[in-house]
Amino acid sequence: MDDNNISINEMSRYANVRYETVRKYYNNDCYWYDAEILAKFCYVLECKINELLIYEPTKTLQNVRIYN
Repeated sequence: MDDNNISINEMSRYANVRYETVRKYYNNDCYWYDAEILAKFCYVLECKINELLIYEPTKTLQNVRIYN
């Protein structure tokens, strides 16, 4: 997809991912990231994973959730 402006609704349809899931990724409201969903986003946007994700280390781990 050449257009850099894509709505949540459009991404949901093109990637075949639930609207609410796309909205959570868009608003950075995820606790974990699903590789399959990220792959779908990359396919739709014709980009690489490093264009979607940016790692920004925090000074504390108080906001980190660890799941066993």
